[in-house]
Amino acid sequence: MNSRVIKGKATTMTQPFHNAGGKGYNYYHGGVDLTGFNGSYNILDWIVAHTAGTVVGLRTDCTGYENGSYGNYVLLQHSNKYYTMYAHLAYGHVKVKLGQTVKTGETLGYMDNTGHSFGGHLHWEVRTPSGVKIDPEPYLDADLPGMLKPLKVNGKWGKAVTKRAQRLFGTTIDGKVNRQKKEYKTICPAAVNVWEWKKIPKKGSDLIVAIQKWLKINQDGWIGPQTIKALQKKLKVTQTGTLDKNTVKKFQKWLNKKI
Repeated sequence: MNSRVIKGKATTMTQPFHNAGGKGYNYYHGGVDLTGFNGSYNILDWIVAHTAGTVVGLRTDCTGYENGSYGNYVLLQHSNKYYTMYAHLAYGHVKVKLGQTVKTGETLGYMDNTGHSFGGHLHWEVRTPSGVKIDPEPYLDADLPGMLKPLKVNGKWGKAVTKRAQRLFGTTIDGKVNRQKKEYKTICPAAVNVWEWKKIPKKGSDLIVAIQKWLKINQDGWIGPQTIKALQKKLKVTQTGTLDKNTVKKFQKWLNKKI
């Protein structure tokens, strides 16, 4: 079988997800146990991220057997708020740090036998946003539930781009960015009709505040040449101060890397 969590892809499942008394086991198992497979026999292999995400849990100091523990592990949270857990990793071979953002397929560590383990393997879990463990087998070579689809890279900043940015930056997901019509018309005349203009709160847009915080500039909540130039510098495009098509395309590509 193939999987998205083992570098060599070819995989053997040595134990499935099961409840106590289920599938012939008298105890609960909240994930699946996997090894690599070279076509003839099971092998140890490098472990990679199933889906892009952020490292929200990590252990690296377990050197061997430890009753009841995951040993060395990496816990990722993804854009759909689900989690994936990679456990029993080799001591000295965890390749990521807490808080790090990883891409799909990025190496996390090497499978081994640390923690409560009786032979080298990967213990892999999928957890809902509330932390409930679900059967991960259907997702071994498939997207997690509710994963976002890539944005169209077309240079148009509409509701889809706004909602994706709002989700990423943790602001209200309504697809609307409040701006002064006069100001925005000066910056990008072609996009004026895209927006439903409403009264601007004094603090400006929460999304723009979050983006400005990320850019490490004055967080006034207003989109203007200074903010756009800082965004262009971050995205490594020509700093024109106008929200041109090339800048939006770069931003769309950057957002797609975060799903």
